[in-house]
Amino acid sequence: MPRRVDAEKSAPSEPYHVEGVARAAQLITAIAEAGPKSPRELSRRTGLSNAMVEQLTAVLEQHGLVTGLENGFELGVNWLALAQTRERGLDLRRFASPIMRRIRDQLNETVILAVRSGNRRINIDYVESTHFIRRVTQPGFEVPLHIGATGRVLLSGLSEDELSIYLSSADLADGLTSDRLREECRLARLTRSAVARREITSDTAAASASIFDHHGHVVAALTITCPEDRFTPALEADGIRSLTEGARRISALLGHQESERPLP
Repeated sequence: MPRRVDAEKSAPSEPYHVEGVARAAQLITAIAEAGPKSPRELSRRTGLSNAMVEQLTAVLEQHGLVTGLENGFELGVNWLALAQTRERGLDLRRFASPIMRRIRDQLNETVILAVRSGNRRINIDYVESTHFIRRVTQPGFEVPLHIGATGRVLLSGLSEDELSIYLSSADLADGLTSDRLREECRLARLTRSAVARREITSDTAAASASIFDHHGHVVAALTITCPEDRFTPALEADGIRSLTEGARRISALLGHQESERPLP
């Protein structure tokens, strides 16, 4: 067991200054990178004196940031709590808003941000087109998960077993079969995008792209929607390009690391 030091006695009598914080950060980094190490090993890795390492680990342990084990010190459980707090505090709308406005300005069509909630998808933010005739929505608008391009993108984040469970109870509209949905979800996984026409209403069309979190899970969809007669092949291509790029930027802000494998 590493030698324990009384934190109250070993802590400096004066508040930590910048140098002290830098040393603590240096020590935490060494523990995170090297795994459990004794104070002597940590001293060798960081260049800090043995006394300084013991002093800092005592204070960090008091706050649950490191834990003493038989084979040395490792990061404490409070880092998990801090990480979860950070994750909960991430405001998807705050990250997405400027990107949504940029896409709206590029295409002048309504841009929607939506998330999955159980078996439904919910719009949580939007930026409207300036066209006189345009697709309108509002935060809180929701429909079954399988409806529309947004739904296809969100469904693409489910495993095959989860998708089967969903489809077993979904009330599919005429012309929309389980096989067709499976195929469209497969394509959405490959391309990270989807297109749909005349599903939310009989005269609208939409394109959507996947947003990923730091675990690589699909957590949201970025969508443009407009009257179908404006959804030309050129707008569809430009829309998918803008949406996938915007979704990548938002995903990066959420901590998502792009795979080295290029998209098909």
